[in-house]
Amino acid sequence: MKVWKSPVFYFGILLVLAVIGLLVSPFVIDWNAYRPRLEAYGQNLTGRTVSIDGPITTRLFPWPRLTAEAVSIANPPGFTDAEFATAQRVTIRMTLAGLLQGSLDVEGIDIEGPAISIERLSSGEGNWTFTPSADLIRSDIFSRVKLDQITLTSGTVRFRDGRRGGTVMLEGVNAELASSGIQGPWRVRSQLLYNGRAFNVLINTGSQSAGQPLLFGVKLSTADNSGYVYGFDGSYKDGMSEGELRVEPAVSEGGKSDAEGEVRPLVFTAQARGNLEGVDLTDIQMSRQDIDPAAAIATGTARVNIGKFMSVTADLSASMLDLDELAGAKVRNVLRESGGLAVVDQLLAMLPSETSLAARFGVTALKSGGETLNNVSLSIEADNSALRITRLSAGLPGTSNILFKGTYFPGSGRGELAGDLALEAGDLRELVLWLWQGARTSLSGLWSGSRGRLKMQTGVSLTASQLRLTNTDFELDGQRGRGSLTVNAAGRGAVDVDVEGGRFDLDTYAPQGIPAFSAAARDGVGGIVSFALPRPDAPDLRLKFKADELLLNAVTARDVAIDLQSGANGLDLRALDIGSVGGAKMQATGLILDSGKGPSGSIGVDVKAEDPGELLKLLGFAAVDGLPPWARGLG
Repeated sequence: MKVWKSPVFYFGILLVLAVIGLLVSPFVIDWNAYRPRLEAYGQNLTGRTVSIDGPITTRLFPWPRLTAEAVSIANPPGFTDAEFATAQRVTIRMTLAGLLQGSLDVEGIDIEGPAISIERLSSGEGNWTFTPSADLIRSDIFSRVKLDQITLTSGTVRFRDGRRGGTVMLEGVNAELASSGIQGPWRVRSQLLYNGRAFNVLINTGSQSAGQPLLFGVKLSTADNSGYVYGFDGSYKDGMSEGELRVEPAVSEGGKSDAEGEVRPLVFTAQARGNLEGVDLTDIQMSRQDIDPAAAIATGTARVNIGKFMSVTADLSASMLDLDELAGAKVRNVLRESGGLAVVDQLLAMLPSETSLAARFGVTALKSGGETLNNVSLSIEADNSALRITRLSAGLPGTSNILFKGTYFPGSGRGELAGDLALEAGDLRELVLWLWQGARTSLSGLWSGSRGRLKMQTGVSLTASQLRLTNTDFELDGQRGRGSLTVNAAGRGAVDVDVEGGRFDLDTYAPQGIPAFSAAARDGVGGIVSFALPRPDAPDLRLKFKADELLLNAVTARDVAIDLQSGANGLDLRALDIGSVGGAKMQATGLILDSGKGPSGSIGVDVKAEDPGELLKLLGFAAVDGLPPWARGLG
């Protein structure tokens, strides 16, 4: 058979012509004429108006490719932006084999400069739902479309929430998306910038099937592997998501997490169920990552309501909590340099604007500063402007209990906690030694008698440098009194004490007596006088004391009053009155100044007594069991 009569010859000619036609078609065919068809297909696919305002080009060999510029997808009516998404250039790369077989095997889609605007109206309606045409849904095109890889470069994503108010902008979005088909499963890996900080976002989904929930997982972390990693694994159906939420410290390349943050590395897990209106968290578990992640240190539930004002309510509890172990390096530094109120300032600053928090936290045993507080219960309400403590109760050392209610107002160096405090101590000695660690050695040797019982109600004001107790009513071993206290740590320091009561029995607490000079009592009564004398480092002291009866050194003194002020420049003894002690009376006033060359001045003492023995015993110059020889002839 001659060659020109062979069917193979004609098939070869047709094949060559077809190849030549495909090679030259981009140059002889005006692909912009297909713009209306491509826009119409985009509208059928999204249910939105799709516009291609730039040129359209194509190439079939060696790899089929379609490029469209200035592409946009419109928003439904009523939204702020006219377009839901725009792109500077979209390039679709397909396989030739797929085209010849009648399927759309997309090898890749490159989207350059995308800008996506996601919005929720105040009515709750969102612009992220698309509705393909019914004909497209009934066709099998979705099953025939295969996606290998989609890349987004230099994109921006704007989240605008009309219900809550405010806009979140994500910039520098670079992402890779891959799927075996439009219906999934999808894999998304992206990098983005938020407030100038780089983040990594990973998203995985299952395949979408009619009537079945969509399985998905999300993981968010910083690009430098610092801070925490936020993850969610669950499902979505009918506008509701549910699954497990997990928050854990980021791990560096060396396998270590950040232990130098605000707190030691903690792992937070919870079962979450919610939508854009709110989220319920159940089975909350918080545990130390570096000890035993399976051993929860706190458990509970929480609710997050998402609206114009976001509110969070939480109910947490723990059997044992060691604050010293949980505090990270940053918290310890802040505590050392600025105190606990500065830590509260930092925590309040972390709350997003227009967000409120209401929480209850209960701890059976709370360790802090080497001591254990029992049955701690804390209920708070907080926002950026203030922290309101609706109830704080705890068992303190010395079989003591406190109950506090107040408000903390933050401020740069001027934050203040103010409220009402009730205290009841069954062992006042132990409580005082716990609160006043610096005086434990000297005070424990002096306070060797009754432990003391105290009930007190007072107004409290606490700042970084000052503690004030005002309108204080107390009952000490059944004896009532009133007073106030101000302690200022700024500069040399200042102490202002005002105490008034009916009967003070110091012999009950120091049965061995308090002599005028005793090392066990910081040089005794004389040490108190020397403490008030002027010296360069002396704190400002103001003392007012009134008692109907004062029992000291086995002596009872009546109508006792002291009023003095002292500091670095002088001592002003306005009054020292003892109405009666063993028939004696005493009055003293004076002024001692320090001009820089040492204290100088005088104190005048007026004593009227036929027998001053009881007065000398009261002041500690004589023993309880008798007078020294030099005092026996006085009178």
